[in-house]
Amino acid sequence: MEENTPSAVQETELNESLCVNCQVNPFEAGHPINLCASCRTSLINYPIPKWIKIFAICLGVVIVVSIIRTQFYISAAIDLGKSEKAIENKEYLTAKRELAKVLKKFPNDLKANAEMIIASAYSFDRVAAGTAFDKIVDKQIDDDDLYNCLLYTSDAADEPRHV
Repeated sequence: MEENTPSAVQETELNESLCVNCQVNPFEAGHPINLCASCRTSLINYPIPKWIKIFAICLGVVIVVSIIRTQFYISAAIDLGKSEKAIENKEYLTAKRELAKVLKKFPNDLKANAEMIIASAYSFDRVAAGTAFDKIVDKQIDDDDLYNCLLYTSDAADEPRHV
C-alpha cells in the first residue's frame, strides 16, 4: 500500500513554468533560479537577522583591536632585536636607547630588564642598571646564556678599575 506524504504530493504538483517559490506567477527568464519578479525582490530584500549584525560588529571590533595590539607587540620585538644586535656589536648606548623603548611598553619584562642591566653596566650607568635590577631581583631566569651574561657583567662591574 502506498501512502501519499506531503513531500511526494508537492513534488508531483510543481509546475516548471511557474515560480519555484510561490508557484503562482510565471518565472523571469535569464536567471539561474526560476523566480517571479515579486519573489525575487522579496528574497533580495530579505532582512539580515540582528544577531548576525551584532556578531559581525563584535567580530570587526576584535579584528581592529588585534591589529592595533599586534603592531604594539611587533614594534617592541623589533626594538628588542635591535638592542640585542647592539649589545653583540658592543654599542651599549644604542642598546640602552632601544631597550628604553621596550621597557616603556613592557616595564616588567625579564629579558629587556636583564639586557638593560648589561647595557647599563658596560656604559657605566649604575642608576639605570639598579632600576632594571630592582624589577627582576625576585624573578627566576630560565635562559642560561642570559643568566651567565648577567653574572659576568656583575662580576666585571664589581672589579676595581685602574685608571
